[in-house]
Formats: sequence, C-alpha cells, structure tokens
Amino acid sequence: MNIPNSKSIMLPFLQYIDDSQEYHRKNIAEALAAKPFKLTPEQKAELMPSGTPVFDYRCDWTKTHLKKAGLVEIPKHGYSRITDHGLAFLEAWNNDPEEIEDAIMKSPAKFYDYVNNRWPTEGKNDNDQISEESIEDEDDDQTLAGMDFIKEIRNLSTKIERHKDIIQNEEMTKTAFVMPFINLLGYDVSDPTEVVPEFTADFGARQGEKVDYAIFKDDEVIMIVECKKFGTDLSDTHTAQLYRYFSVTHARIAVLTDGALYRFYTDLERSNIMDTKPFLEFNLLDIQDPLANELERFTKPDFNLDTIRIAAGDLKYTKKIKQTLVAQLEAPTEEFVQFFLSSVYSGERTPAKIQQFTGIVKRALNQFLDEQMNQRSQSVMSEEEAAEGSVEVEESDEWTADKVESDDEHQTGKSKPKGLVVTFPDGTVFSSEWDSKDQTEVWVEAIRKLLEQFGVKRIMEVDLKMRRPGSKERIISTDATFRNANRRKVPSTGYQEKGITYFITHDHKAEVKKRLLDSISGVLGAGLKVEVL
Repeated sequence: MNIPNSKSIMLPFLQYIDDSQEYHRKNIAEALAAKPFKLTPEQKAELMPSGTPVFDYRCDWTKTHLKKAGLVEIPKHGYSRITDHGLAFLEAWNNDPEEIEDAIMKSPAKFYDYVNNRWPTEGKNDNDQISEESIEDEDDDQTLAGMDFIKEIRNLSTKIERHKDIIQNEEMTKTAFVMPFINLLGYDVSDPTEVVPEFTADFGARQGEKVDYAIFKDDEVIMIVECKKFGTDLSDTHTAQLYRYFSVTHARIAVLTDGALYRFYTDLERSNIMDTKPFLEFNLLDIQDPLANELERFTKPDFNLDTIRIAAGDLKYTKKIKQTLVAQLEAPTEEFVQFFLSSVYSGERTPAKIQQFTGIVKRALNQFLDEQMNQRSQSVMSEEEAAEGSVEVEESDEWTADKVESDDEHQTGKSKPKGLVVTFPDGTVFSSEWDSKDQTEVWVEAIRKLLEQFGVKRIMEVDLKMRRPGSKERIISTDATFRNANRRKVPSTGYQEKGITYFITHDHKAEVKKRLLDSISGVLGAGLKVEVL
C-alpha cells in the first residue's frame, strides 16, 4: 500500500478525535500510521526533501482542510479538536457513506462549499461561498506545523520589539515577554500543576531562595526558568544563581532569560551539576530558523529529556568546534600549524619554518573555504541542465496543493506546477500557495526583497560566484534579454535602483529556484527558509 493522501486520511482523522478531546498532531499521525493504515517502518521514515515525514506532512494538510471546512478547531498550537459540525459530518457518513465520500473526492473548494451548505456556520449568510481566493488566505492555525511554530515565535518577537523600550523592571519583563514565551511552548501559566511561579529552591544555609518559574510535566519538574529585567547582561553572577537552583531541584534543564535572550543549560559534563556554558542560546530579536526548530524540542508535547540531552551535546560541542575553527582561521596556533607540517613537510621544523607555515596554513584554509563555497554555488546552476527525471520532486496531490489539475492535464499526463514558499527572518512570507501566485512571482518578490536588503551590487557579486566557469547565464542583469543554457529567450521582470533598471530572470523550475535561493541565502547569511510544495 502506498502512503495515503490527504483525502484518504480525512475520515480516520475525524474518527480518531471524535471524543471532543484535544489531540496533538504527532499523536494523531502516530495513531493513524498504526491503525487503520498499518504503515511499515520504511513508509513512516519516508521524508519530504524538507526533512518532514511524508505521512506527517499529509496529516498536517488534512488538519488544514478540516479546519477550513469547520470540522475541527485549533485550541492551541499543534492540537486539534473536533467541532459540532465535525461530529455531524461523521454521523452523516455513518448514515450515508456514499454521499460523504463523494463530497471528499471533490476539489477542496467544492468540499468546503458542500460542508458549509449542509451545516451553515451560525451568523454566516447561507449564500456565502468559500472562494478559491479564500482558500489561499491562511492564518497561523492553518499553516503546516513547523511553520506554525516559527510564526508564533516571530509574532512574539514583533511584540518584544514593539514594547521593549517601555519595560522598566523584572516583573514587567515576566508578564509581557516570559509568560507568553512559556505559553507558546505549550505550558499553561495559569495552571499551577504545570507552571509554578516563585518555586522554592533553598540551598544549604540560604533559605528563602526561589526560582522564578518551575515547569512541570506528568507531576515532575522538567525545567526551571530564572528571569531578569529586559536588557540585563546575563553575566556570570546570574549564571551562578541559576547554578545553585539547578543543584537543589530535580530539573535537568535550566533557562536564564531577559525575556528576549534565552540561554539553556543542562549537566553534560558532570551529573547533577549545571554546565557553566549554555548548550543553546536563542534570541527572539535575532531569530535563526534552525535554532527555532531546536526550540520546538522544549514544547510540552515534544519534550523528551533523553532526546534533548543528545541534541544538547551535539549543539554545544558543534558550537565549540566551530568557534575553534574560526579562531584558527584568524590566527593559527603553533600546535595547529604543526599538525599540517607533519603531513606535508619532512625537513627540520625550526621556529622560522613554523612562522613561514603559519601564513601558508592560514591562506590555504581560507582559499579552501572560498573554493568550496564557489563549487557549492556553481553546482546549483549545473543541476539545471540535469535530466528532468533526475530531480527528486516532493510527492503532492490536489489536496496538498489546494489546486486541481484539469481533465486535459490528467489525460496528457502533464505534471502540476510546484508551489514555492519563501520565508524571511523578519516574518515576511512569499507563497504561491497562500497568495494565489505562481512560483515565478514568489521568486521575483524574494529576489526583490534581497535586492532591497543587500543592494544590487552585492547580489550581482553573489550571482557571479554562483555561475559556472564561462557561463553567461544571469539571475539579474542590466540586459532585459535573458537566454537559458539552450540559448532560448527567457522572460524577466524589471527592478530599479538609483535610476538604473535591472532585470530578474524568470528561468528555472521551482526546485532549482529553491536551490538558488538557498545558495544565495547561504552566501549572504540572509537566513531564508525556502520550500517547494
């Protein structure tokens, strides 16, 4: 059996949550994978190019469509709960399965119309219809799970940026910034069984010691959070205070924060003794998507201490190794130089020779990194000429893409165009799925925003680095006439800077556009998240 699509998942999804309780997305996916679909371990492990399990991805889209139809609601991040209309839908299926199954087989918009006409929403005109345009109007609850969490993080970031100048003390920091952050992780700050403020952490002769928050799960304290006024230097003094609290509580995760910067600690080096350095630093005023993904490990449904500690070791020591490499690139130590000398030089290692090789090692390493970056960028352009069948494409169906292929396309076997979603660190999202645009418009808008951020000169430098040797192809040019590798003319869009008109190519498939944007982002450090749907 193939991995089921969103249509096939819809009824089992509703049946699983038909007791009107709240269910987390991962629990739903795991349950449905086991029964009724009985997926094999290989099927459950099959991933999209983005790294998301295919079945989980389709379950997320099923939730999106059910919510649009009013059959489920999202009580909080990552959770689903069936609505009265959802229960009525299941009852109707029990009475007339053929009619309901026929409705599910329709296009998404027609399915939404069917549900709305049969079970009108109170206060909504019965004649109102859900248009194709409104299908694209996604709110936070309707996006896929990973993007959903990052969007909530960005919303909190925006709030902090807006209010940071009026924060006057620690209590304001807690109320305005820290408590919303704890809520965002899925812990209810109003529930004293989950979040305990002013948790007692007496240490020896020090009585009356209290940590700002203790977070509980299954009646066990799993995290402690110590807060300082926004803008406070989270120095060694504050770390020492948290160090004491850590040693007298059962929590293995400790957090020090000023409401924007969060430092996560554990006991990797000595059991039950907090490390002096954090394994993760997350700054809500400088969000990096890979770290946001790491942050999701601390959410209530995902929290697993063993998994977090494994990830903590990877993060901590990877960071240290990177810092060491950066330092060696700037000023190689004698020990580092000696390591290379032992492999490439058999003569006497005099102080003068070591001094000579210090410069050689520094230049060689920096040249090597530049060459690797150029090769990686140029490989993106080379992939464009690969055979079409060699490109791995994410599997999609009409319910995943919210688009229906025409009868002609179905008969001729033409594949549907792929959607493109580009998310910038500031929260800006350009999407062919949500904004009724094709992926070329998304590409152009993303390039325009990069041009506004970094300037034409810098983008053209990156463009040149990414190009294959001898190639005259361009991403952006002062010449409106683009030609692809086969010398075919390619459309373009104009962009003006300082009175000069530049042109952005429309060439490349969605998968190649993603690779190009990933590569541009990598060179510029732009922090883009690019997905092909």
